[in-house]
Amino acid sequence: YSTSTDFKKEMSKAALNNKLLILLINVGDLLCGVYLLNIAVMDTIIYGSSYCSEQLNWLSSVRCSVIGIISTVGYEISLLSMTMLGLVRIMGIRNGTQIRD
Repeated sequence: YSTSTDFKKEMSKAALNNKLLILLINVGDLLCGVYLLNIAVMDTIIYGSSYCSEQLNWLSSVRCSVIGIISTVGYEISLLSMTMLGLVRIMGIRNGTQIRD
């Protein structure tokens, strides 16, 4: 494709919807990865074997709240996108198999 407008003209609406939903799944998974990386860093580098004595400080910290929000948003984005992608594909199959008069 020579320009982005040529690309957009040839891409169907269904293909664009699929790509957008897959992109949203990737964003959700990226957020979940950020969450897991933060937990791993806090567990191994920051607290190590002293987590039990620091548990209350950790659970009431802003960082714990922020990465909890990141985790929840990431999982919800992934779940919603996968559900929508499944529904779009079911509708495509259903509409493709209907008998037309």
